Amino acid sequence: MKSTSSLNIVELAIAILVMSTSGVLGKQIDLPMVLIIWSRCLLGAMALFLIRFIFNNSFHISRSDRTKMILPTLLMGIHWLAYFYALKLSNVAIGMLTLFTYPLMTSILEPILLKDRMVKRHLPLTLITLVGIYFLVPNFDMSDDLTVGILFGLLAALSYAIRNIWIRKHIDLISGSLSMAYQLLALSIVLIPFLFFYPLEQDQYFLDNTTNLITLGLITTAVGHTLFVRSFKYFSVTTVSIMSNFTPVLGIGWGMLFLDEIPKKGIYIGGSIILLVTLVEIFFYTKIDGKHGD
Repeated sequence: MKSTSSLNIVELAIAILVMSTSGVLGKQIDLPMVLIIWSRCLLGAMALFLIRFIFNNSFHISRSDRTKMILPTLLMGIHWLAYFYALKLSNVAIGMLTLFTYPLMTSILEPILLKDRMVKRHLPLTLITLVGIYFLVPNFDMSDDLTVGILFGLLAALSYAIRNIWIRKHIDLISGSLSMAYQLLALSIVLIPFLFFYPLEQDQYFLDNTTNLITLGLITTAVGHTLFVRSFKYFSVTTVSIMSNFTPVLGIGWGMLFLDEIPKKGIYIGGSIILLVTLVEIFFYTKIDGKHGD
């Protein structure tokens, strides 16, 4: 793992800010889940390959590396499908907060799967994060849609945690942008057969959702996820996960601003707890782990 700098932290902060828009965009786009994800993947892949072409970067990935990209690509597809179903069945707050149980899953799975040493502070920090999430959830009413939405959110979290750990294991071999470009391209191809199950007036649907689709595909996906994947070169997946815990707070803010989804007062308590955990992790990583290795 390479040494870190303030630029690496800034890049991760930008990724977190950009990716926090996924919830509000997912709720605003009036299309079936498969069409949203397919559009997101296709636009994101086109943007990343175009950028690499402009800067004369290589598109080459060895055969063994292509094989290693199969699992994270499938996991990313499961993650997005589950996440957008969670958003549709509940709201931005529930969808994002259940997704952000993935840091706890990561802190448990990463040492096991990568045979890394367990960083002692990660487990208590992730447990404190769960306390913050408890306060943030506006109404834990186990009605049918909400229950299913929470389960989809947890599935999205699990698939995301495993995908991030796998990418970190192989990220030194493949650049973040190239890895993301091929994952998006492969997933857009895999989803093509499913498009025929939605006999919609697609021209009108896409015209009505053009701005949000472009934002989701180019900004949230191409920029956000590339910077996020790139951060695995400089931080452990658990550290990135904990530092990104501020994402649901930002996402709920976007929901309040654009969707009039006003959570209950617990958001202020929960948001403060999550922000505190994030700041503590940034402090320890930059002062200790960034110098001596995580």
